[in-house]
Amino acid sequence: MKKIVKRSLLALAISSAAAGSLVTSSAFAEDYTTSTIAGQVRDSAGNMIPGAIIEITSDKGIKRSATVDADGSFRMQQLPIGSYKARVSADGYNGVEDVELNLTIGAGGKYTFTLKPLSGDIEEVYVVGAKQAEYDFNSTTSGISVDVGELQSKYPVARSLTDVALFAPGTQEGDTAFNSRSNGSLASFSGGSVGENAYYINGLNVTNFRNFTGGSTIPFEFYDQIEVKTGGYQAEYGRSIGGFINSVSKSGSNDFHASVTAYYEPDSLRSTAKDIETTWNSLDTTDSTDYIIELSGAVIEDRLFAYGLYNIRENEEEDYTSGRYTQTRDNDPFWAVKLDFIPFDGHRIEYTGFSDRRDIEFSDYNFNDAGADREDVNGSEIGSYIGDSVTEAGGTNQIVKYTGVFSDAFSLSMMYGENEFFRSAQSANDVNPVIYQRIDNPNSSVAIGNWTNTYAATGYDKREAFRIDADIYFEFAGEHHIRFGYDQENLLAEELSTLSGGEYWRYHTCTSAAGCFSGQLAQGEEYVRHLVIDQGGNFEVEQSAYYIQDSWQVTSQLTVNLGLRNETFNNMNAEGETFIKADNQIAPRLGLTYDLFGDGDSRITAFFGRYYMPIAANTNIRMSGAEYFVEEYLRHDGYDNRNSDDTPSGVDYNDPLLYTLSSDGTVPDVSTIKDQSVDPLYTDEISLSYEHVFENEWVAGIRGTYRKLAVQIDDVGINHATVAWALENGYDLDDVYWIMDPSQHGIDYVLTNPGTDMRVATDLLTDDGSLVWMDLTKEMLGYEEPDRVYRSLELSLSKGTEIWGIDGSYVYTSNKGNTEGVVKSDNGQDDAGLTQDFDLVSVMMNAYGPLPTEFEHQFKLAGFYKVNDWMQVGARARIRSPRKFGCQGNLPNGTFGDSDNAFDGNGDFTGDLAALRQVYESRYQDDYWFCNGEASPRGKSMESNWVSTVDASATFTPNLGGSIPGGITIRLDVFNLFDSSAKSDLFEQLEDSSGGQYDNYGQASAYQSPRSMRLSFNWTL
Repeated sequence: MKKIVKRSLLALAISSAAAGSLVTSSAFAEDYTTSTIAGQVRDSAGNMIPGAIIEITSDKGIKRSATVDADGSFRMQQLPIGSYKARVSADGYNGVEDVELNLTIGAGGKYTFTLKPLSGDIEEVYVVGAKQAEYDFNSTTSGISVDVGELQSKYPVARSLTDVALFAPGTQEGDTAFNSRSNGSLASFSGGSVGENAYYINGLNVTNFRNFTGGSTIPFEFYDQIEVKTGGYQAEYGRSIGGFINSVSKSGSNDFHASVTAYYEPDSLRSTAKDIETTWNSLDTTDSTDYIIELSGAVIEDRLFAYGLYNIRENEEEDYTSGRYTQTRDNDPFWAVKLDFIPFDGHRIEYTGFSDRRDIEFSDYNFNDAGADREDVNGSEIGSYIGDSVTEAGGTNQIVKYTGVFSDAFSLSMMYGENEFFRSAQSANDVNPVIYQRIDNPNSSVAIGNWTNTYAATGYDKREAFRIDADIYFEFAGEHHIRFGYDQENLLAEELSTLSGGEYWRYHTCTSAAGCFSGQLAQGEEYVRHLVIDQGGNFEVEQSAYYIQDSWQVTSQLTVNLGLRNETFNNMNAEGETFIKADNQIAPRLGLTYDLFGDGDSRITAFFGRYYMPIAANTNIRMSGAEYFVEEYLRHDGYDNRNSDDTPSGVDYNDPLLYTLSSDGTVPDVSTIKDQSVDPLYTDEISLSYEHVFENEWVAGIRGTYRKLAVQIDDVGINHATVAWALENGYDLDDVYWIMDPSQHGIDYVLTNPGTDMRVATDLLTDDGSLVWMDLTKEMLGYEEPDRVYRSLELSLSKGTEIWGIDGSYVYTSNKGNTEGVVKSDNGQDDAGLTQDFDLVSVMMNAYGPLPTEFEHQFKLAGFYKVNDWMQVGARARIRSPRKFGCQGNLPNGTFGDSDNAFDGNGDFTGDLAALRQVYESRYQDDYWFCNGEASPRGKSMESNWVSTVDASATFTPNLGGSIPGGITIRLDVFNLFDSSAKSDLFEQLEDSSGGQYDNYGQASAYQSPRSMRLSFNWTL
């Protein structure tokens, strides 16, 4: 069994089972929060003992018993995770008492108890732990399952889900562009983007359904156990094509417990960060202090239990960027509560509540660094106060769950939950426009003006979730465990946002010797970029799924897992009409596990599965709401002649250099923005693994994984195809060419499966705006099919004892394609489902190559050592090979035609359609995989550094001789012990939109986080 936190396989003492031995031969997995104990009872000769009694108890009120059936087996299902004590008795045999069993999330236990006859010599009897091999639903799942308290006690951990996930082979840190205060850093799983994972706690999905980047911020001390699935997961798990993080919270027991924990991470114990082109990281400061109070115990012994947590938070930051200095305060507390009620044995009702609701406060000041030498800037350049703003985040989450065990053969569970997230950002300065300038440095956007928020927004998300699951056990040509269920989520996204002051300005200078905008500007002339964006509405999404799966133990050595999942996603527009619906998404899951020699020491697993991904609510908001989006490039009187509020003067709106109207503020007709036949987004996975437990208890494994993104959903620009279709159907070129003219019309985006035929309507071909249906072939559209193929080979080795433990892995990875997936690391775009990919045919030229989530070689090693009874040390090392980068610039003239021939001296269209296509395809300016007029394929130009990170911890538990009640733990964690500062991300844009070149091409856009230290203190009663 693959676990990061290894328990000694010889951990049971002689006194715990004076008359027998315990061997674990396999493990069962239960639902999101429970597990199973099953197994056999035998005598010392290996004969089954029908009628033996197994009784288990826990300090959480669980009392269950089972009678061994005729074939010597027993089972107790739907058990909450945690520690249990078992008693086994049978007439004529010495019984076993107080045997400790531990059930972890995602991996229960199948045990063999061996009893000695009463006449036997019991003095020589001892208990050994056993080799565990998972033979139920999780038998083919790759990943880790960890006890959070145990993990924290042994290894340096950064108190985040992502940091726990990074212990698992096949996971890596995502691009820093997706880091946020709400989610911290995010991880990529098995080649997927950071926006393709799912996050659950106590059975409730808390994933951010706007764009799938992260989820609710749960107080870390609230976690009891965390399961990280990197692949091979079964039919009950869905809505993810990357990874799956499933967690279970702490709960109360019969014993009263109290705990106070303090964490202190001062900036004074943090090394200096490295500066990059646009930020002064070396001046930034971060101070964080947390106080966590936990109380738990029995309200009614054996029946009603309570657990509560209150997290006092003090987080303050200072951030320096070009032109702007910002103070951030994130100090609102978190809280969590868990109630467990056992009305009678076998039935359990649970309530979970927690809140990460907070107001994050910002204070902005001008930072007068313009023209200063980098080595001279020291923070004294802070200028005038601009204003304060508040961003709302998080919300209250509630879960109610019922679990009932009606017999050894049938159990049922039901869950209802609510998850919410506030998204408003408000400031008194929201009446002032967003303004930047690139006059002083074309590589760097410097904030000017009197604004604080880029967007003034009011937003709110709410999820209502319900699920019901049932388990049936029976025998027919082997043992079957069938689980089936239904789950439904109703999602609501409310959004009303506009640019601060209603508009955005950015000053530029044409730096190209050939001029800019097809020669409309000469080198040295100034222009300004202008945006007007306003969007809003209430958007609903309905998601549901049925599933059935069978874990069929064909023989004692062979287990077959068969599963089928049927999902439906229904995304609606701002008027409540269906925007896009995908139903009958049949996802088969097939797994095989074979115990090679029948002794539990060696096993082979094979898996095939299909995973479907829902459509982000962001897609509804952007495409089917009342969005107004205008982008234009304009002449003006010059930066030095700007108005007193820093807005440009003398703007020429009548003759734009480039004009794009992407959406006009009305809710569009669905038939004009969505292909009539859109297949759902899905990934197929195949894996094969072998694992062996050696006599000395070392565990070694090898796993190969193949994943292919089979279907992608994205928006594509169709203007060129509309014109082509119109010409084929009798329309005159003079009547339709304007559809491709950037100065007259924006890009018409349609949601589809790129690289396929499309049926869509348009209102551009009639004078009265009536719809004309078009059948656009994939040849007309010209888009390549999406491509993402992930291959990996994983080697792992681990061993754990009570004194020391080690866990290591090496993963070779190939992850190549022309699209990263739901989000896009190249430009930090978290616009899920609507990234820049496939917007234009030209954007996808040369886009194939190593994707941002490919790191060919990854090494991970974690270990701990118990020095003595009061001191323990731990360490963790991660090494990854470089990320590969390309070179991005302008689309070479002549790729489609000569743009100079598109219009005559009067600005009239010449009739050269190829030339007009060149103008149309060039409208993304400097975001093409071309440099210096030549093709520059993705990932072929340069690479970052090897990145190595070593973290260390030291834990002290002094014996105070009973001078104070309870126990004390003092701890020091050091992250990035050797203060490594490798370049982890690079600027890959060489050519700017005006035809010049960026000076920062190839320079670091991100470094490793500098060394930091965390001190902590815990008192537990």
